[in-house]
Amino acid sequence: MRAHAGEVLGYAIGTPNSSRIEDIYRYMRELEKGLETVKVIYHRHSEEGREIILVAVSDEGNIAKLDHFKELTARLADPRRTPQPEADHLIAEALPF
Repeated sequence: MRAHAGEVLGYAIGTPNSSRIEDIYRYMRELEKGLETVKVIYHRHSEEGREIILVAVSDEGNIAKLDHFKELTARLADPRRTPQPEADHLIAEALPF
């Protein structure tokens, strides 16, 4: 799928007073359905009850390894638990997201 946002939403993104977050999320989910290079990830709901998503855009190989990259990033989160040589290796392998 390579639908233009206007085809999915009925208007161009950036049109004054028209884009709502729900519409943008719907477009992101449509992209995910048709492209192996887009992954929509539910993050959480805000205190107001609004959904918050993350959208990863990369090549197919990286999208397939998102869980692996997430694990590497988590291991880097606390420098007290990851010795510097291991951290250097993780940094060389991991991709930021």
